[in-house]
Amino acid sequence: MQVFLFNSIPSGYWREYIDNTTNINVQLVRLVAYIVVATCGLFVVTSPFVDYQHFIPSYAEQRSILIFCAINAIVIAVLASFILKKPTSVGIVWKRVFSFYFSCSLILTTLVATLVGLAAHVQLSIVIFLIGLISVASLWSFELLETLLLLIIIAVVMHVGLQITITNHLQRNLLLVIGYIHLLAFFFINRWIYSYRVNQTIQLQHIKRKNQEIERAMQARVNMLNVVAHDLRNPINAIDSITNVLENLAPTAEQEEYLKMIGISCQKARTIIDDIVDAARTDASFETILLEPVNMNALMVDVVAAWQLQMKTGHHIILENPTKKVIAYTNKAKLTRIIDNLVSNAAKFSQDGTTITLQLQSDGYTTQIAIKDQGVGIAPETLPFVFERFTKASRDGVRGEKSIGLGLHISKQLIEQMHGTITVNSTVGVGTTFTISLPVAAVT
Repeated sequence: MQVFLFNSIPSGYWREYIDNTTNINVQLVRLVAYIVVATCGLFVVTSPFVDYQHFIPSYAEQRSILIFCAINAIVIAVLASFILKKPTSVGIVWKRVFSFYFSCSLILTTLVATLVGLAAHVQLSIVIFLIGLISVASLWSFELLETLLLLIIIAVVMHVGLQITITNHLQRNLLLVIGYIHLLAFFFINRWIYSYRVNQTIQLQHIKRKNQEIERAMQARVNMLNVVAHDLRNPINAIDSITNVLENLAPTAEQEEYLKMIGISCQKARTIIDDIVDAARTDASFETILLEPVNMNALMVDVVAAWQLQMKTGHHIILENPTKKVIAYTNKAKLTRIIDNLVSNAAKFSQDGTTITLQLQSDGYTTQIAIKDQGVGIAPETLPFVFERFTKASRDGVRGEKSIGLGLHISKQLIEQMHGTITVNSTVGVGTTFTISLPVAAVT
């Protein structure tokens, strides 16, 4: 840790440090003021029942100091609460002055209590002054000039106070030496606290700037991918358009088969491009997903109905929908796309004629959507990697369908942005179950 004993924080970090530590200082003022009120109030209230004079010979003289401290601390606590509730209306300078005033008054109060005790020949009274110094030095962080000004004020009051209260020349000089040693210790402790907070601020700013650099790099990557995707879509769209024209020119059966293959390849190319761009966007978290209450029962019915119309592999799709109405906070379009992707995977990795089950459940706190298949399953060694980008768990479907390993990664990112989770359970040769959990809005 770099120690700032006689120097200040580098100028590049000064504003962040001042904004942070000034508010912390005001919060500490309020906390310590409450403690002072409680402590002084306890002594004053219980004094009729407890003979403090027996334990503290100078208590009679110090009782008025306790009352003054309690009243002053109440005012300080109220002001601190007001400042913290209205941070924009109170400037940084006034907050620093406020913290400095309280710290100075706290030390001077303990100094006066010590002088009163010494005048009553209570030698251990100097401990009160020491407690005040250590409390301020270890809790509040001041700039170098503020610390020096505080020390000068305390030294002057201490010197004058000892001149008035202590008549013995030797004893007065001894107490002055002890007092200056305490002030020197105060300086080093406070500067160490200052150095600690300065180093903390510098580290936080380094992390913040690194994060900003990463965000800019991620944004640049997304922008580049958008440009590349646009440039790649143009020739693919041109090929697809020419294919559509050729299909209208009465091609032979063999030519028609080739044209269908070209059309399917164009669609696959578009899907790959869209997946790559979407993966970059979800990783960068630039896209804000709008969440709203969605009728999950109706959504599941629509998804199953659409798949029953377009399913060409002979799979049986079953929906297990609860009788109660389930409303979840989610994004309907994004969630539909995720479920479609999971159903597509279920069909891809299971034989024709098997059953794909979509199940909707709710426990009153979360909504669970399960997509179950009777497919080939996922090997245990690859199961932990299924949600990774370009995962090594990626494999061909049972009918040779190709995959680049982005669909599940995108689904997981979108689910997490909707404050949900997605998990997978699989047994080789039995089937796989993907479960989506989302926050519930209502269950009726």
